[in-house]
Amino acid sequence: MKRLLLVEDDVAITRLLASFLRLLRADELAAFEVHTALNVAEAVARLKSQPFDLLLTDKNLPDGSGLQVATLMRQLYPAAAIVLMTAFPEPIDASEIDAWLSKPFKSLSAVRRTLLDAEQRRAHTLAHQAAERVRREAELKTHRAAS
Repeated sequence: MKRLLLVEDDVAITRLLASFLRLLRADELAAFEVHTALNVAEAVARLKSQPFDLLLTDKNLPDGSGLQVATLMRQLYPAAAIVLMTAFPEPIDASEIDAWLSKPFKSLSAVRRTLLDAEQRRAHTLAHQAAERVRREAELKTHRAAS
């Protein structure tokens, strides 16, 4: 079962999203176990105590930024997909983010679509990185053999 960490400081939004995500069991996001955190400190504690496959985090949290949570998630679980939610889109360098979700949400189906897209992007990125490693190793082997 895949594990999703939802980090959002608005309790009403947290409850709504957690309930919605738990209902997706029969959909493409099958069998997500949803865990929640209301701030960076709670999110960090959860990330350090158990692995997650997907992170859905608000950018602006009371004790810091969702980017801090995303950075730790990427360090601990490089294969995980990361989605950043924000009501204040602004240009930032966030290479660890696989998808963005604007608040307020247009619909819950937009949330679902964004999560699916993030998972697909992450899988594509990992496959590309693996292919690039194999290519570099082959070039290195060829160079060593020629020397």
